Amino acid sequence: MHIRIMAWTMSLIGFFACFAPAGMQPRLMKAHFAILANPVAGFETNSLLVWRDGEIVREAYYNGFDENILHPVYSITRTVLKTLVGIAIDEGYIEGIDQRVTDFFPDVEIVPGQESKRDMTIEHLLTKTSGIEAWWDDPVWYAPDLGAAIFALPQETAPGELFRFQSGFRSTTMELLSALLSRAIGGRSALEFANEHLFGPLGITNVEWESNADGTSRGTIGLELTPRDMLRFGLLYMNEGCFEGRQIVPAAWVAQSRPGPADNRQNYWDREPFGYHFFVHEGTSFVARGAGGQFIVIDPDNNTIIVRTGELALELGFFQFILPLLRILLCG
Repeated sequence: MHIRIMAWTMSLIGFFACFAPAGMQPRLMKAHFAILANPVAGFETNSLLVWRDGEIVREAYYNGFDENILHPVYSITRTVLKTLVGIAIDEGYIEGIDQRVTDFFPDVEIVPGQESKRDMTIEHLLTKTSGIEAWWDDPVWYAPDLGAAIFALPQETAPGELFRFQSGFRSTTMELLSALLSRAIGGRSALEFANEHLFGPLGITNVEWESNADGTSRGTIGLELTPRDMLRFGLLYMNEGCFEGRQIVPAAWVAQSRPGPADNRQNYWDREPFGYHFFVHEGTSFVARGAGGQFIVIDPDNNTIIVRTGELALELGFFQFILPLLRILLCG
């Protein structure tokens, strides 16, 4: 019930914002942010940044957080990993998304009945349609060569037949992708590669990324960033892969990564179209999401990026009330 009350409160603020003079809008924004920080409201926000037209127009921290404290981004880890795959293709470490996974795991035995594994490509990993599944408590996660152990698992379906987001702590598809990337780049971890080709060029130095037992970077979750560095990542995709005049991610990869309105791949809520780990929102806007309500919302139409970190999943409140209100306050 309290969620409904706070939602109605935010709706009323949005209504009055439509008619408020310009001088009142900062006050309404302050009230809006106060609601977001209220744990009783069910939002439990730790940080919220709003960037528009080249500058941060609002930045707020709660619950002891500040701009220097790392925050787990959970499944946004997957978005970053897939960005690294695009960079690795551009750098020549990987031929392309049509390259077969067997090229990187040539020693894994293909058992009878699993012959379709030979058809599995990198695109199947990017679109989470590998057909390989394992529960979070499966012993495979502690294998000394995790990628090879995952690739050797029995298939649930042939590649490309079934989409599985796997929203828990472990995704076989994402961990296989991380292991494949490490093999492609000469044994380095995704974190090491990112420090050279992504985080370094973006000016990101305060970062942590958990490792698997075999030393590969976790592909499902495990990345921690500051909110301002999450914003830097969002700016990269807002600007077609460029940051401060440097092309860090190929523009073609950025375009390919975004979901389109006609995309029929669905996320695990079975709602919005899903690309290479960005979700459609409204118009041309798209979102990188992590559990607990971690968001990087990229809105090219309004030249706006919204970053939020927190402790609770506020899926309903964020997309039905918070984003529309922010658009009213910022864009009129």
